[in-house]
Amino acid sequence: MELSARFLAHVATSIAKDPQSTHACTALLLNVLKHFMSVYLATKDIHTLTSGFDIETRKTVLSAYFHAVAAPQLSN
Repeated sequence: MELSARFLAHVATSIAKDPQSTHACTALLLNVLKHFMSVYLATKDIHTLTSGFDIETRKTVLSAYFHAVAAPQLSN
């Protein structure tokens, strides 16, 4: 899951870095986020899911998730 979260963060960061590929990156981000939520958040919220993780992993996953959720709104 941490790897998926890191990928979410990477794609979300790419939206701000390359304005020419914003549409493609946003589409990719939304699909990856949809998959992440369907796999990991189908029965739990993000805080419950990460509550059992060590502090660094929890921080990585939460930061990546919220960054990914906010990125499409920031690109508009």
